[in-house]
Amino acid sequence: MAEKRSAPSRLTIALNDAEGDQEGRPRLAVYLVDRRGKLVHRAEVAANGDVALADSDLERSSEVLIGPTAKDHLDVHPESLLRFHPGEIRERIKARDTLDLGKDQWSRFHLVRACVDGSLSACRYRPYLYEEMVLEASPIRLASAASIVEAGVASARELSRVSARLAVSELQPRFPFPVCADVCHGLVEVYRRVCCCQPIVVRDPRLSDLIRKLKEIVKVRPPIKWPPPPPPPPFLEDGPEPFAHTDFDRLPEGALSGGVLSEAMINAESDLHALQTLDPVAVPAYLAERDYLRPFWCSCGSPTRMGEGTMRPDGTFRICWYEPLIFYRPGCFEEFAFVVRQNVNGVTVVIYDGLAAGKWFRSRTGNHLQTFDWRAVRCTQPPTPDDGTAFVQLERIGSANSYRLNTPDQDSWDGVQMPDYNSGLLDPATSLAAARGTSLNANWGGTLALTYKFSAAMQSRGATYYRVSVIAANGSGDPIGPRTYLNGGVAWYWYDYSAAPVIGIQSESLGPVPAVNGQSNLYKIPYYADHDWQWSAHAYLNSAAFAEGRYLVMLEVFNAAGQVLRPTGSSGPGTDTNFTFRRWFQEIGPTANVPFAALTHMFWWDNRPAEAHILHLLQGTDASDEECQFLVGTPATQFSVGYRAYHPNPMFIYNHNMTWQRGLGGGSGTLVSSPDNAGQFAEAFTPTGTSATSFGTLLGGNTRCSFTIDLNVSVKTTNGSGPLIYLNDHDQASFALED
Repeated sequence: MAEKRSAPSRLTIALNDAEGDQEGRPRLAVYLVDRRGKLVHRAEVAANGDVALADSDLERSSEVLIGPTAKDHLDVHPESLLRFHPGEIRERIKARDTLDLGKDQWSRFHLVRACVDGSLSACRYRPYLYEEMVLEASPIRLASAASIVEAGVASARELSRVSARLAVSELQPRFPFPVCADVCHGLVEVYRRVCCCQPIVVRDPRLSDLIRKLKEIVKVRPPIKWPPPPPPPPFLEDGPEPFAHTDFDRLPEGALSGGVLSEAMINAESDLHALQTLDPVAVPAYLAERDYLRPFWCSCGSPTRMGEGTMRPDGTFRICWYEPLIFYRPGCFEEFAFVVRQNVNGVTVVIYDGLAAGKWFRSRTGNHLQTFDWRAVRCTQPPTPDDGTAFVQLERIGSANSYRLNTPDQDSWDGVQMPDYNSGLLDPATSLAAARGTSLNANWGGTLALTYKFSAAMQSRGATYYRVSVIAANGSGDPIGPRTYLNGGVAWYWYDYSAAPVIGIQSESLGPVPAVNGQSNLYKIPYYADHDWQWSAHAYLNSAAFAEGRYLVMLEVFNAAGQVLRPTGSSGPGTDTNFTFRRWFQEIGPTANVPFAALTHMFWWDNRPAEAHILHLLQGTDASDEECQFLVGTPATQFSVGYRAYHPNPMFIYNHNMTWQRGLGGGSGTLVSSPDNAGQFAEAFTPTGTSATSFGTLLGGNTRCSFTIDLNVSVKTTNGSGPLIYLNDHDQASFALED
C-alpha cells in the first residue's frame, strides 16, 4: 500500500537584496533527500517565494536542499545547493517564519552554462582485430623505428613521438574492416572528474610504479603470436556479421569494457618497452602524449554526473548544464567520460560505457566516441547515390561469402559451363589429394540461407521483386527436369525510430506476395530507403528436399508490373534495364559481369549421413563378432579392430578416428586416425582393420581390465555457417582383456 502523504504546508523563501533584480532571480527548487541520498520529494519555488511541502515528506527526509531547478538534486552541482535540517524547516513552517537567504548564499544559484559535445559511432569488427592492434603497437614495430635512431636519422625524442602516435584511435585495421557507422538514437550521460598531475621529470620516481603496473597488464593479456594470422574473408557493410563475437569473446578481462577498447591494455607491451629502453630525457615527452596513462601517475577525483541528453539524427550530441564558475589550481584540469544507453523495445542496454572503461576526454568539444558493442543500433544508412552502379549479386550462403563457391561461368541465362570435378562445392581444392583431411571441397547440405546484394540504385531502375528457383543440372551444366520455385515465407526485422529515444523492432514479410500479372512466388526487394533493416537472408533453400547431386540456383528480378528485368543487351527473356548481374568469384578485385537475364550458380549438395560400424575384434588373426568378449592372452598378444567408416561419396568424408579408453578414468590411446578417404570408403560393405597393438600396451601394467573403443566418422557437409555434425556417425564397443 502506498504511503499516505499529509496535506502540504507552505514555506516562504526570501532572497534578500534581490529587489529590482527580478530577471536575475534564479528558478529554485526544494529537494527532500533521505539518509541514502535518494530523492524523497521535489517541489519548485513559485515566483513569490512560496513552496508547498508535506510534513510526511519532511519526516522521511534527513536533509533539505535548496538550489537551481533540475530534474533531480544529483543533476545540480553540489556547490550550488544550500542544505538545511528538516526540523528547522518544519519549525519555520509551523511558525510561518520566512526563510531568508542572504546574497552571499543565493548568489551561488547564478550558474554559468557549461556544455560538452561529441559524436558516437558503432564499429563492427572481424577476428584478430585485437591481435592486429596489439601487433601494431608492439616492440616489433618500435624496433624498426629504433633502427632509424641507431642510424642517426632521428632522435630519441622523435622516436617517442612516433611511438606515441600508436594509440588505439589510430590503430583501426587498415584492411579491409571494421566498418563504423554513426549512432543516431540513444541517451548520453556525461560525467566529470578533476585530475591533478605533477609533471613527469627525467628519472621521475613514479616511473617505477608505472612500469610495475604495465608489467601486471602484460602478464594478464593473452600472448600475441607472430606473424599474425591471415585475415579472414571480409564481410560487407550492410550484411550480416558472422564474426560479431569471435575476437572479443577471448579478450582478457578489462581489454573491452562497456563496448570500449582499453588503450592501456592494447598498448601495454609497447609502453613498457619504451619506458624501459628510451633515453630518460625522452620519457616525459612520451608520457605527455599518452593521455590514457594519466591515471597511473596522476591523482583524479571521483566522477560527478553532470547531465544527460539525446543523440541527434546526425550522430552528434551536445549536453549542457549550469554550474558556478570554477577555477582550477595549476596542474589540475577537468576530464569528461560518457555513458550511452539505447532503449530497444522497452529494454535499456548500455552500448558505450566510458566510465567503466576509463575512457576520459580533456576537451569539451569534438569528442569522438567509438563503441564495439555488437548490440548498438546504428543510423539508417543513406541510399547509395544513383551513379549508375545498379547491380545484383549473390553475397552469402549462410555466413560464407559467395566467392568461396566454386561455380562455373554462366553460358546461358539458366545454365553454366561444363563443370569441373569439384564444381558446386565450397572452398575448392586443386586436387582430391589436397582436400583429404581438410574442409576443402565441402559439399552443401541442410537449409542454405541465400543473401543477395541489391544495390540502392536498383530501386530507381524499377526493380521491385525477386524470385529464386532450383533445377537439377546435367553433366554439361545445363538445366534438366522440373524447376522448383522457393515459396517459403521470408520476414525481416527493422528498426522503428518513431518513438525515439525508444527504439522499436518491427517485422515485415518480404513474401511470397500475391501473384503479380501472372507471376507467382515473388518476394519484395528490401531497400534502405524503405526501412533500417536488420539484414538477413533473402531466401531459404532446403537442400534436403532434393536428391543429392548438382543443381542450378537461379535469381530473377521483376518490376512492379511483374515484368522480368534483364540487363540491357543481355540474352534471355525480359525487358532491357540499365543494371548488371555480378558474380563474386575472387576475394579481392573486380567482380565478373554476367550478361544474361538471370543470375545462376551451381551447387552440389549431399545430405546423406556417414556410417560408422565396429564389426569385430581380432586377437592376433582370430576375429570375433560376439556381443560379449573376454580376451585372454599374453602381454605380447596383438589386438586390432575390424570396422567400416563409410560415406556414399568418399569426397565428402572429412576424417575418421578410433580411440580406446581403459577402465574408469584409466589410460587411453588412438587405434586409427585417418584423413585418407581411399580404400576403406570405396565400398559400403568392405571392412578394414586398425593397426595392431599389444595386450601389454592396452593394460598398462594391469593384469586384467575392461575397455571401450569409439569410432567417429565426420563429414564435410556444410550449410555455409558450419559443418552439419548431425550427419556424422559414431559407434562404440566394450570388451575385457587379461594377460
